[in-house]
Amino acid sequence: MKDRDVLYKEAIKNLENPSKNNMQIIKTHLFCLKVNNDYVINTKEQINDLVSFINCNHGK
Repeated sequence: MKDRDVLYKEAIKNLENPSKNNMQIIKTHLFCLKVNNDYVINTKEQINDLVSFINCNHGK
């Protein structure tokens, strides 16, 4: 879980708009969404892709 916390902090730091909603999107993807009991997001590259998506679509 510690690695997931590091990914979360990194993601929040890189959000252009760290609104409550955007932070919740990150939290949901990192800590809740699973496929076949595996988390959907597991790497820094995956979290960076999610942050880029949020910044492009929900950023400002």
